[in-house]
Formats: sequence, C-alpha cells, structure tokens
Amino acid sequence: MYRLLLTIAIAGIFLSNDWLESIQGAEPASRMVYKTGDHNGDGTVDLSDAVYLCRWIYLGGPPPVSNECDEVNAIDDAATGVGFGANSPESESKKKTIVYFVRHGEDVPELERFDPSFTVTFNNCNQDVLNPCCEEVLNPLGQARAAALADWFEAKHIARTLTHVIASHKIRTRQTVEKIALAAGLGGDLDGDGDLDGTDMDQAPGDGVINVPSTPLECDPGFTSSSSARQPQINYLKTLPLGSRAVVCSHSPVVYPLMRAFGVDTSDPVNFPKDSRGRVKGFNNLWIVQLDLVEVEGALQYQGRLLEHLLLDLNLEVSLINREHGEGDEDDEK
Repeated sequence: MYRLLLTIAIAGIFLSNDWLESIQGAEPASRMVYKTGDHNGDGTVDLSDAVYLCRWIYLGGPPPVSNECDEVNAIDDAATGVGFGANSPESESKKKTIVYFVRHGEDVPELERFDPSFTVTFNNCNQDVLNPCCEEVLNPLGQARAAALADWFEAKHIARTLTHVIASHKIRTRQTVEKIALAAGLGGDLDGDGDLDGTDMDQAPGDGVINVPSTPLECDPGFTSSSSARQPQINYLKTLPLGSRAVVCSHSPVVYPLMRAFGVDTSDPVNFPKDSRGRVKGFNNLWIVQLDLVEVEGALQYQGRLLEHLLLDLNLEVSLINREHGEGDEDDEK
C-alpha cells in the first residue's frame, strides 16, 4: 500500500500545473489556469490528493473534485478547434456563448477592382437610373472560400455544435455561410428530397441561414448599404440564448463595430487587421469571441472577450485572381 500511495503521490505532483508550466511556459491569458493535481479541491497539490485519488479508485471513495475551469478550458479548445474539447462538444459548458465572426468571401466587383480588363456579368439589376444597383454575388474565388470555410468548421468538429448561422441582407454574406448551415444540420436539403429543411423563414426559407436584417433585399426599392446591418445584428446577438454557438458573417465596415459593441477592443492591428479606412482587411480572418452574461446597472447583458484570431490558410484551388487572400475594397453604399 505504501508503494501504491507513493506512486500516486508522484503522479499527482507531475500532473500539477506548476510542473507543466516549468517545461511548457505559462498558459495563455485567455485561459483560466488551475492545478490539475488538486483532486480533493483544497487549493493545493500534496500527498493528501494522492490519498484522495487512491481512495476513489480502490476503496469506493468520492470522485475527484471537478473544477469549473475544466469547462472553461474545454470551451476554449472547442472554440478554436485545437484541443480535446473540439472532439467532444457535448461536454461544453452551457454557461458560455461563443460567436465566430467572419467577413463574406470575395464577390464579383472584386474582379473589376483587381483587374479592369475582367468582364463580369451582374444579375438582377434594378432600373433606377439615379440609384442603380445590381446583386453582388460571390465570384469563383469567394465560392471556393465558402466551401473551404465549411470544410474547416467540419474538420474542427465545430459545425455540429452550431446553433445559429447569421448573415446580413446581402446575398454575398448568405452565400459565404450557407454550406456551414448545411454542415451544422440547421438547414438546406438535409433529407435529399429537393426541399430546404431549415426553420428559418427569410430570404431563402429553409437554408438554415438567418438573415439579419432580412429586408430590404439587395436591390429592392429603398435598398440600404451594407453598413445598415450593423445595429440589427448587434440587437440580434444581444438576444442569443446563453450557451449558443453562432457564426456571424458580415461586411468589412460592420465586423469590428459588432465586436466593439460587446466590449472587445479592436485596436490591435495584428488581431484586427485594417485597411486605410479602419475596416476589415482581407478575407481569411476568423475571430472567436466568448460572450459572458454580466450584471450592469442591475441588468444582465453580454460582455465579450476575444478568445482567438485565426488567419485561415485555406486551400483555394482557384487561379482566377492572382493573389493570396486580397485586401478587398467594399463599397459602403451597396
């Protein structure tokens, strides 16, 4: 018995966070740290933890004390898709809401801005001479990016944890995330009968993508700019049920204000790359934000913090545009 206790004690010491940090360095600031060898929950790691563990294994004693930080770390891993939590989404805490922010993929006007010699065809143009408008859909590169983005969410075991897939009233945002909604089982032709099976009733009923706002359509009379999606999307995110997992696809002038509305500091040029006008630069960014309910002046509201900014190295087998990811230049009035 003495040898067994000694073995367990050594194991407890080697499992402690102090020892891990000595060889791995401190944990990232975005993760809550706790001592993994503290089996009896008294805040220290010593021989009593080994005895506690031994009693549980061999004598039917109480199990090791769980720690809320286990759930927080599992959420961080699942959110970024880099840890064990990504493979076991059912264990994620329901006390945290996670939002994945992306900008829409490259659209048809990008072809003209990159090379004026390109000839592009615009569809569904209105007849308003004073305020002309045509639908801006994804170009082949944007379509490839949308497919690769959905593959990424599936590969990281995140797709099936999603509860909401949100786009704006512009078609290019819906096209960017509709395959994610399908992979998440939220919409699309899930049973192969040719009908869309989602519960959403907006621009494309049943596709699983929630358009916020849903109107006006791209070029309807009184159509609005991409920036007009900002406040409706902020308001919608404020109503997400606690524990939601949402993808939000929006526009270069909108994505950063969305995060700032929940207290996320977007001043860091590395985590939040910007063009000359302070808007999102590039198409390969993914921001993972955790929303926590906090009490402010007697009322509960979401407060956000950045968990991770990822530059997605997606394999886009499209050579139509000869650039790696592009900076993009979006007309704020369309």
